[in-house]
Amino acid sequence: MRAALYARVSSERQEREETAQSQLASLRRHADAKGYQVVAECVDEGFSGTTAVRPQLDRLRELARSGALDVALFNAADRLARSQVVLMVVVEELRQAGVRPEFVNLPLDDSP
Repeated sequence: MRAALYARVSSERQEREETAQSQLASLRRHADAKGYQVVAECVDEGFSGTTAVRPQLDRLRELARSGALDVALFNAADRLARSQVVLMVVVEELRQAGVRPEFVNLPLDDSP
């Protein structure tokens, strides 16, 4: 399965602590354990999770729409979005494109 990794940090403190790198390291381990082929790593630094307009999230969404992905990996839902509305919109958009969103630290119930 082709996977994209997504990490986000919104504050200077998070950037200094390199939490984007620790998020990516965790996502890489997860992808490796699942046997996923990582085809993209998308990192938004200094962007709020309350908006869906972020350069690397836009890139991830475009990869999904183009059919380049099977799964999108996030450490937790709050790394994707801090707003329930944004979270649900992006998750549904990924699903409509045939991409399974996977949250490493808090799996979503994907049952119908």
